[in-house]
Amino acid sequence: MAAAGRIIDYYEFATELKQGVGGAYVFCGQEDGIKKGCLSAVYKKIMTAEGMEVFNNYSISFGTGDDQLDKIENAISSFPMMQDQILVVVSDLNFAQANKETKEGLSDLCSRCGKETVLVIYFRGSEVDTGYGFEKSEFVKLFQSNATIVKFDKPTPGKFQAWAKKKAFSNGWILSDPAAELFSYMCDCSMMQGEAELEKLNAFALSHEEHYTVTEEDVRMVCTEAPREGAPFAMSNAAYKWSLKEMLEVFRKARDDREEPIMVLSMLISIYSDMLMFKAALNSGLGFPQACEETKIKGYRANLINDAVSKPNISIIENALNEAYRTDVKLKSETTDSWVLLDMLAARIYTPASLRK
Repeated sequence: MAAAGRIIDYYEFATELKQGVGGAYVFCGQEDGIKKGCLSAVYKKIMTAEGMEVFNNYSISFGTGDDQLDKIENAISSFPMMQDQILVVVSDLNFAQANKETKEGLSDLCSRCGKETVLVIYFRGSEVDTGYGFEKSEFVKLFQSNATIVKFDKPTPGKFQAWAKKKAFSNGWILSDPAAELFSYMCDCSMMQGEAELEKLNAFALSHEEHYTVTEEDVRMVCTEAPREGAPFAMSNAAYKWSLKEMLEVFRKARDDREEPIMVLSMLISIYSDMLMFKAALNSGLGFPQACEETKIKGYRANLINDAVSKPNISIIENALNEAYRTDVKLKSETTDSWVLLDMLAARIYTPASLRK
Protein backbone atom coordinates (compact mmCIF):
# COMPACT_ATOMS: atom_id res chain seq x y z
CA MET A 1 0.00 0.00 0.00
CA ALA A 2 1.42 3.38 -1.03
CA ALA A 3 2.23 5.70 1.84
CA ALA A 4 0.84 9.18 1.11
CA GLY A 5 2.80 12.33 1.80
CA ARG A 6 5.83 11.46 -0.35
CA ILE A 7 7.48 12.74 -3.50
CA ILE A 8 9.58 9.98 -5.03
CA ASP A 9 11.44 9.55 -8.32
CA TYR A 10 10.91 6.77 -10.84
CA TYR A 11 13.86 4.76 -9.53
CA GLU A 12 12.17 4.51 -6.12
CA PHE A 13 8.84 3.77 -7.78
CA ALA A 14 10.37 0.96 -9.85
CA THR A 15 11.70 -0.62 -6.64
CA GLU A 16 8.29 -0.36 -4.98
CA LEU A 17 6.58 -1.83 -8.02
CA LYS A 18 8.60 -5.03 -7.70
CA GLN A 19 7.31 -5.44 -4.15
CA GLY A 20 3.74 -4.49 -5.02
CA VAL A 21 1.81 -1.22 -5.19
CA GLY A 22 -1.58 -0.03 -3.98
CA GLY A 23 -3.44 3.22 -3.38
CA ALA A 24 -3.15 6.48 -5.29
CA TYR A 25 -0.19 7.70 -7.34
CA VAL A 26 0.23 10.97 -9.21
CA PHE A 27 2.60 10.77 -12.19
CA CYS A 28 4.13 14.10 -13.23
CA GLY A 29 7.35 15.54 -14.62
CA GLN A 30 9.09 16.20 -17.93
CA GLU A 31 10.14 12.69 -18.92
CA ASP A 32 7.03 11.35 -20.65
CA GLY A 33 8.92 8.42 -22.19
CA ILE A 34 9.88 6.89 -18.85
CA LYS A 35 6.43 7.76 -17.50
CA LYS A 36 4.75 5.68 -20.21
CA GLY A 37 7.14 2.83 -19.55
CA CYS A 38 6.33 2.85 -15.82
CA LEU A 39 2.60 2.91 -16.52
CA SER A 40 3.01 -0.09 -18.81
CA ALA A 41 4.93 -1.89 -16.06
CA VAL A 42 2.13 -1.15 -13.58
CA TYR A 43 -0.40 -2.61 -16.00
CA LYS A 44 1.61 -5.83 -16.42
CA LYS A 45 2.05 -6.14 -12.65
CA ILE A 46 -1.65 -5.79 -11.87
CA MET A 47 -3.39 -7.47 -14.83
CA THR A 48 -2.77 -11.08 -13.86
CA ALA A 49 -6.16 -12.49 -14.92
CA GLU A 50 -6.02 -12.96 -18.68
CA GLY A 51 -9.22 -11.91 -20.44
CA MET A 52 -10.54 -10.02 -17.40
CA GLU A 53 -9.09 -6.62 -18.38
CA VAL A 54 -12.53 -5.18 -19.12
CA PHE A 55 -13.50 -5.73 -15.47
CA ASN A 56 -10.23 -4.72 -13.86
CA ASN A 57 -8.81 -1.88 -15.97
CA TYR A 58 -10.41 1.57 -16.20
CA SER A 59 -9.09 4.42 -18.37
CA ILE A 60 -10.79 7.76 -17.77
CA SER A 61 -9.97 10.84 -19.84
CA PHE A 62 -10.92 14.38 -18.89
CA GLY A 63 -11.01 15.16 -22.59
CA THR A 64 -14.17 13.14 -23.23
CA GLY A 65 -16.87 14.48 -20.88
CA ASP A 66 -17.99 16.48 -17.85
CA ASP A 67 -18.88 13.74 -15.36
CA GLN A 68 -15.41 12.28 -15.01
CA LEU A 69 -15.23 12.58 -11.21
CA ASP A 70 -18.31 10.36 -10.94
CA LYS A 71 -16.73 7.84 -13.30
CA ILE A 72 -13.55 7.77 -11.23
CA GLU A 73 -15.57 7.30 -8.03
CA ASN A 74 -17.46 4.37 -9.57
CA ALA A 75 -14.22 2.83 -10.84
CA ILE A 76 -12.32 2.95 -7.53
CA SER A 77 -15.41 1.52 -5.78
CA SER A 78 -15.30 -1.57 -8.00
CA PHE A 79 -14.01 -4.94 -6.86
CA PRO A 80 -11.31 -6.85 -8.75
CA MET A 81 -12.40 -9.93 -10.64
CA MET A 82 -10.17 -13.05 -10.50
CA GLN A 83 -7.15 -10.99 -9.46
CA ASP A 84 -6.05 -8.98 -6.43
CA GLN A 85 -6.33 -5.39 -7.68
CA ILE A 86 -7.96 -3.05 -10.18
CA LEU A 87 -6.16 -0.34 -12.13
CA VAL A 88 -7.71 3.09 -12.70
CA VAL A 89 -5.79 5.52 -14.95
CA VAL A 90 -6.93 9.14 -15.15
CA SER A 91 -5.44 11.34 -17.89
CA ASP A 92 -5.81 14.39 -20.15
CA LEU A 93 -6.12 17.03 -17.42
CA ASN A 94 -4.26 20.33 -17.58
CA PHE A 95 -3.79 21.17 -13.91
CA ALA A 96 -3.46 24.94 -14.40
CA GLN A 97 -6.73 25.08 -16.35
CA ALA A 98 -8.73 22.74 -14.11
CA ASN A 99 -11.32 24.30 -11.81
CA LYS A 100 -11.20 24.12 -8.01
CA GLU A 101 -13.98 21.52 -7.81
CA THR A 102 -12.11 19.14 -10.11
CA LYS A 103 -8.80 19.53 -8.27
CA GLU A 104 -10.28 19.03 -4.82
CA GLY A 105 -12.48 16.19 -6.09
CA LEU A 106 -9.45 14.33 -7.42
CA SER A 107 -7.57 14.79 -4.16
CA ASP A 108 -10.53 13.47 -2.20
CA LEU A 109 -10.86 10.42 -4.46
CA CYS A 110 -7.18 9.63 -3.88
CA SER A 111 -7.88 9.35 -0.15
CA ARG A 112 -10.57 6.73 -0.77
CA CYS A 113 -8.36 4.19 -2.53
CA GLY A 114 -7.75 0.98 -0.61
CA LYS A 115 -5.06 -1.62 -1.17
CA GLU A 116 -7.19 -3.42 -3.78
CA THR A 117 -7.14 -0.29 -5.98
CA VAL A 118 -4.27 1.31 -7.87
CA LEU A 119 -5.24 4.80 -9.01
CA VAL A 120 -2.78 6.55 -11.32
CA ILE A 121 -3.44 10.21 -12.14
CA TYR A 122 -1.27 10.69 -15.21
CA PHE A 123 -0.07 14.21 -16.04
CA ARG A 124 1.99 14.73 -19.18
CA GLY A 125 5.01 17.00 -18.98
CA SER A 126 3.07 19.87 -20.55
CA GLU A 127 0.08 19.52 -18.21
CA VAL A 128 1.70 20.54 -14.93
CA ASP A 129 4.73 22.69 -14.10
CA THR A 130 7.27 20.73 -12.06
CA GLY A 131 10.05 23.30 -12.23
CA TYR A 132 11.31 25.79 -9.67
CA GLY A 133 9.28 25.86 -6.44
CA PHE A 134 7.44 22.62 -7.21
CA GLU A 135 7.69 21.28 -3.64
CA LYS A 136 5.75 24.31 -2.35
CA SER A 137 3.27 24.48 -5.22
CA GLU A 138 -0.52 24.17 -5.11
CA PHE A 139 -0.16 20.84 -6.92
CA VAL A 140 1.94 19.27 -4.17
CA LYS A 141 -0.19 20.74 -1.37
CA LEU A 142 -3.29 19.27 -3.02
CA PHE A 143 -2.10 15.72 -3.63
CA GLN A 144 0.70 15.05 -1.15
CA SER A 145 -1.59 14.27 1.80
CA ASN A 146 -3.64 11.68 -0.11
CA ALA A 147 -1.30 10.19 -2.71
CA THR A 148 2.28 9.37 -3.58
CA ILE A 149 3.66 11.84 -6.11
CA VAL A 150 6.03 10.19 -8.59
CA LYS A 151 8.17 12.83 -10.29
CA PHE A 152 9.67 11.85 -13.62
CA ASP A 153 12.58 14.24 -14.05
CA LYS A 154 15.12 13.92 -16.82
CA PRO A 155 18.21 11.97 -15.72
CA THR A 156 21.40 13.87 -15.00
CA PRO A 157 23.87 14.15 -17.91
CA GLY A 158 26.11 11.56 -16.22
CA LYS A 159 23.31 9.01 -15.86
CA PHE A 160 22.08 9.70 -19.38
CA GLN A 161 25.56 9.20 -20.84
CA ALA A 162 26.06 5.96 -18.90
CA TRP A 163 22.69 4.69 -20.15
CA ALA A 164 23.50 5.59 -23.78
CA LYS A 165 26.95 3.94 -23.63
CA LYS A 166 25.46 0.80 -22.11
CA LYS A 167 22.80 0.62 -24.84
CA ALA A 168 25.45 1.11 -27.53
CA PHE A 169 27.69 -1.62 -26.10
CA SER A 170 24.78 -4.07 -25.92
CA ASN A 171 24.23 -3.50 -29.66
CA GLY A 172 27.84 -4.23 -30.55
CA TRP A 173 29.34 -0.76 -30.93
CA ILE A 174 31.05 1.83 -28.74
CA LEU A 175 30.00 5.38 -27.91
CA SER A 176 33.13 7.37 -27.05
CA ASP A 177 33.14 9.65 -24.01
CA PRO A 178 33.15 12.91 -26.04
CA ALA A 179 30.41 11.50 -28.27
CA ALA A 180 28.31 10.51 -25.25
CA GLU A 181 28.72 14.00 -23.80
CA LEU A 182 27.57 15.65 -27.03
CA PHE A 183 24.75 13.08 -27.39
CA SER A 184 23.35 13.96 -23.95
CA TYR A 185 23.51 17.66 -24.79
CA MET A 186 21.78 17.27 -28.19
CA CYS A 187 19.06 15.06 -26.67
CA ASP A 188 18.64 17.44 -23.72
CA CYS A 189 18.88 14.30 -21.52
CA SER A 190 15.42 13.22 -22.73
CA MET A 191 15.07 9.44 -22.68
CA MET A 192 12.40 9.51 -25.40
CA GLN A 193 14.62 11.61 -27.67
CA GLY A 194 17.59 9.46 -26.73
CA GLU A 195 15.84 6.23 -27.74
CA ALA A 196 14.98 7.67 -31.16
CA GLU A 197 18.47 9.05 -31.78
CA LEU A 198 20.16 5.84 -30.61
CA GLU A 199 18.21 3.95 -33.28
CA LYS A 200 19.78 6.21 -35.90
CA LEU A 201 23.26 5.87 -34.38
CA ASN A 202 22.79 2.09 -34.17
CA ALA A 203 22.05 1.84 -37.90
CA PHE A 204 25.02 4.09 -38.65
CA ALA A 205 27.45 2.18 -36.42
CA LEU A 206 26.42 -1.25 -37.69
CA SER A 207 27.07 -0.14 -41.26
CA HIS A 208 30.75 0.13 -40.33
CA GLU A 209 33.24 -2.42 -39.07
CA GLU A 210 32.55 -4.59 -36.03
CA HIS A 211 32.74 -2.78 -32.66
CA TYR A 212 32.85 0.58 -34.43
CA THR A 213 33.54 3.55 -32.14
CA VAL A 214 31.09 6.40 -32.70
CA THR A 215 32.84 9.75 -32.48
CA GLU A 216 31.69 13.25 -31.60
CA GLU A 217 31.60 14.14 -35.31
CA ASP A 218 29.44 11.08 -36.03
CA VAL A 219 26.90 12.22 -33.43
CA ARG A 220 26.92 15.73 -34.85
CA MET A 221 26.29 14.34 -38.35
CA VAL A 222 23.65 11.68 -37.54
CA CYS A 223 21.61 13.03 -34.63
CA THR A 224 18.93 15.70 -34.51
CA GLU A 225 18.90 18.18 -31.66
CA ALA A 226 15.97 18.00 -29.27
CA PRO A 227 13.65 21.01 -29.18
CA ARG A 228 14.46 23.18 -26.18
CA GLU A 229 13.70 26.60 -24.79
CA GLY A 230 17.28 27.77 -25.04
CA ALA A 231 19.33 28.56 -28.11
CA PRO A 232 19.56 25.84 -30.78
CA PHE A 233 22.78 23.87 -30.93
CA ALA A 234 23.71 25.10 -34.42
CA MET A 235 23.57 28.73 -33.28
CA SER A 236 25.51 28.01 -30.07
CA ASN A 237 28.10 26.04 -32.01
CA ALA A 238 28.60 28.83 -34.56
CA ALA A 239 28.95 31.42 -31.79
CA TYR A 240 31.39 29.31 -29.79
CA LYS A 241 33.53 28.67 -32.90
CA TRP A 242 33.46 32.38 -33.88
CA SER A 243 32.46 31.24 -37.37
CA LEU A 244 30.97 33.82 -39.76
CA LYS A 245 30.09 31.16 -42.33
CA GLU A 246 28.22 28.97 -39.84
CA MET A 247 26.37 31.89 -38.24
CA LEU A 248 25.18 33.13 -41.64
CA GLU A 249 23.97 29.61 -42.38
CA VAL A 250 22.06 29.59 -39.07
CA PHE A 251 20.38 32.87 -40.03
CA ARG A 252 19.57 31.55 -43.51
CA LYS A 253 17.89 28.45 -42.10
CA ALA A 254 15.97 30.52 -39.55
CA ARG A 255 14.74 32.76 -42.36
CA ASP A 256 13.69 29.74 -44.43
CA ASP A 257 11.84 28.33 -41.41
CA ARG A 258 9.99 31.66 -41.06
CA GLU A 259 11.30 32.30 -37.56
CA GLU A 260 10.96 35.78 -36.07
CA PRO A 261 14.24 37.73 -36.41
CA ILE A 262 13.73 39.36 -32.99
CA MET A 263 13.51 35.89 -31.37
CA VAL A 264 16.61 34.69 -33.23
CA LEU A 265 18.52 37.73 -31.97
CA SER A 266 17.21 37.16 -28.45
CA MET A 267 18.71 33.65 -28.44
CA LEU A 268 22.01 35.03 -29.74
CA ILE A 269 22.10 37.66 -27.01
CA SER A 270 21.54 34.90 -24.44
CA ILE A 271 24.54 33.00 -25.82
CA TYR A 272 26.83 36.05 -25.70
CA SER A 273 25.63 36.87 -22.17
CA ASP A 274 26.61 33.39 -20.96
CA MET A 275 29.98 33.66 -22.69
CA LEU A 276 30.68 37.06 -21.12
CA MET A 277 29.60 35.88 -17.67
CA PHE A 278 31.85 32.80 -17.91
CA LYS A 279 34.83 34.83 -19.19
CA ALA A 280 34.38 37.33 -16.35
CA ALA A 281 34.36 34.48 -13.83
CA LEU A 282 37.61 33.09 -15.27
CA ASN A 283 39.20 36.54 -15.35
CA SER A 284 38.37 37.01 -11.66
CA GLY A 285 40.71 34.12 -10.87
CA LEU A 286 38.22 31.29 -10.58
CA GLY A 287 39.18 27.91 -11.98
CA PHE A 288 36.97 26.03 -14.43
CA PRO A 289 34.99 24.08 -11.76
CA GLN A 290 34.43 27.21 -9.68
CA ALA A 291 33.38 29.21 -12.76
CA CYS A 292 30.82 26.51 -13.59
CA GLU A 293 29.46 26.71 -10.06
CA GLU A 294 29.39 30.50 -10.04
CA THR A 295 27.65 30.87 -13.42
CA LYS A 296 25.42 27.76 -13.09
CA ILE A 297 26.71 26.64 -16.51
CA LYS A 298 27.68 22.98 -16.40
CA GLY A 299 28.23 19.83 -18.42
CA TYR A 300 28.97 19.78 -22.13
CA ARG A 301 27.86 23.40 -22.62
CA ALA A 302 30.37 24.57 -20.02
CA ASN A 303 33.20 22.85 -21.89
CA LEU A 304 32.13 24.46 -25.16
CA ILE A 305 31.92 27.94 -23.63
CA ASN A 306 35.24 27.49 -21.84
CA ASP A 307 36.93 26.66 -25.15
CA ALA A 308 35.16 29.57 -26.88
CA VAL A 309 36.25 32.23 -24.38
CA SER A 310 39.73 30.94 -23.51
CA LYS A 311 41.56 32.87 -26.28
CA PRO A 312 39.53 36.05 -27.05
CA ASN A 313 39.99 39.08 -24.85
CA ILE A 314 36.92 39.90 -22.77
CA SER A 315 36.53 43.13 -24.77
CA ILE A 316 35.78 41.09 -27.90
CA ILE A 317 32.91 39.31 -26.17
CA GLU A 318 31.66 42.61 -24.74
CA ASN A 319 31.75 44.06 -28.25
CA ALA A 320 29.71 41.13 -29.62
CA LEU A 321 27.07 41.63 -26.94
CA ASN A 322 26.98 45.42 -27.47
CA GLU A 323 26.61 44.96 -31.24
CA ALA A 324 23.75 42.54 -30.62
CA TYR A 325 22.00 45.05 -28.34
CA ARG A 326 22.43 47.82 -30.94
CA THR A 327 20.95 45.53 -33.59
CA ASP A 328 18.02 44.83 -31.29
CA VAL A 329 17.28 48.57 -31.18
CA LYS A 330 17.52 48.79 -34.98
CA LEU A 331 15.15 45.84 -35.45
CA LYS A 332 12.55 47.67 -33.41
CA SER A 333 13.04 51.11 -34.91
CA GLU A 334 14.29 50.89 -38.51
CA THR A 335 12.61 49.79 -41.74
CA THR A 336 15.68 47.97 -43.06
CA ASP A 337 15.06 44.28 -43.77
CA SER A 338 15.48 42.42 -40.46
CA TRP A 339 17.53 39.58 -41.93
CA VAL A 340 19.89 42.06 -43.57
CA LEU A 341 20.44 43.63 -40.14
CA LEU A 342 21.25 40.20 -38.68
CA ASP A 343 23.69 39.41 -41.50
CA MET A 344 25.36 42.79 -40.93
CA LEU A 345 25.60 41.96 -37.21
CA ALA A 346 27.36 38.68 -37.97
CA ALA A 347 29.79 40.49 -40.28
CA ARG A 348 30.63 43.10 -37.62
CA ILE A 349 31.23 40.42 -34.97
CA TYR A 350 33.04 37.73 -36.92
CA THR A 351 34.86 39.52 -39.73
CA PRO A 352 38.40 40.52 -38.71
CA ALA A 353 38.65 44.20 -37.81
CA SER A 354 41.27 44.75 -40.55
CA LEU A 355 38.70 43.82 -43.20
CA ARG A 356 36.02 46.11 -41.81
CA LYS A 357 37.96 49.39 -42.13
